[in-house]
Amino acid sequence: MASDTTIFGFLTYPNPTLDRGDETNVNKTNTVHHDYANPKWIAEWPEMQDLKVFREAFGGKLWEEAHREGRDLQRPRMYPSDNTVINEIQSTELFNKWNKQCVMEGLQPILETYRPLIWAHGQDVTGVTLSPPQPHPLKTREQPVRDCSPKSVYRRASLDRLRPDSSSIPSYPDPLRQEEPENFLKEYKVAAKWKSSWIKEKQVVNESGLWLFSTNSTTWPIKQAFTYCLKYSCRYACILTSEELFLFRVRPMGKEPSTANPTLLRRRMQHNALLEYVSIPWSNHCQGEPKAYNEWTINLALWFMHVAAGHSSRIQWSYPPLVEETALPLKHLRLQGQALSPVEEDAGDHSGECTEDSSLLSGAQFSSPPGEILSKDSEKDGQDTIQFKGEIILVSKGETIYISKGKVIHISKS
Repeated sequence: MASDTTIFGFLTYPNPTLDRGDETNVNKTNTVHHDYANPKWIAEWPEMQDLKVFREAFGGKLWEEAHREGRDLQRPRMYPSDNTVINEIQSTELFNKWNKQCVMEGLQPILETYRPLIWAHGQDVTGVTLSPPQPHPLKTREQPVRDCSPKSVYRRASLDRLRPDSSSIPSYPDPLRQEEPENFLKEYKVAAKWKSSWIKEKQVVNESGLWLFSTNSTTWPIKQAFTYCLKYSCRYACILTSEELFLFRVRPMGKEPSTANPTLLRRRMQHNALLEYVSIPWSNHCQGEPKAYNEWTINLALWFMHVAAGHSSRIQWSYPPLVEETALPLKHLRLQGQALSPVEEDAGDHSGECTEDSSLLSGAQFSSPPGEILSKDSEKDGQDTIQFKGEIILVSKGETIYISKGKVIHISKS
């Protein structure tokens, strides 16, 4: 197996050349569910159109780490049979063998320092359920049950049973929590079934990005991934095909209320949400001087999002720029000169009571938005207290104690 000496070189290496078969003969049916939700708006994600955010994230430290020489990063050994991706099974095998292993290999050297998310199989979250379809209230007569079609068989799967193809979980789980919620969701598709270029070509949205009512098969993969974001209160997700990575973030539109209201946030996401995306071609790879390269590759973008989302990934009313959001852990470590250690995000149940129109998100967990430093006090005994919105960080005698909403959620020692 070939190797690279830098994380950046490893993750910008060309993807395998693929045999996608004859697209005209591919079954183009997508997963369909009439309870899928859709964003109201779709637009390009300005921050992720080039590598500027990567260069500046974490105070530039992550960029330096990615270009540090002396690594021994092993690329997966690929065989000709691995590169045939005519159906979803073959596509999934390719993504698991190539993209997943490359991203995880690139994350390994920075696990302890940056505590990123790690790539995992799709999984459910305890207590997060969606209401199954209810029978029509006016229905009074049913057709006789055929022997080949037992009455016990549902005509369509409940949303409760649907899972993303893959997900991400914390590399250092919170010991106070039995099960971690999803953080970065991934859906796998055959390239012949869906392309992001169809969003405009097939008029899924108008010129302003407003979603147009459509049951075209083009819309189902977006609806499916967006619905998973709502179900798990996950702001980051992607659709991965053998031609591109469709990486996106979701957030509510409209004025933020004066007080945190999880029920209103769920309702707003259902009826007025924005999906911001970047499309990264499978063919992207670095040529020439690495530090002058300014385009995402699929593996590099997936790696970066696993690091960035490791510090904050819940749906919130608003998000600071990624550069500012990733700088938050730096403010903590500068107090002691210690390794990066993110403030664990509160995962308490803020679901509240949902009305009928918010049943889609019943039980989903939403965080209050993070904020700027509100105050900093230095005491005579050597203890510093930094107050954030909903969070307090105490630094005293070699210990950093993270408190969120009145609970001690993490203690680290220098």
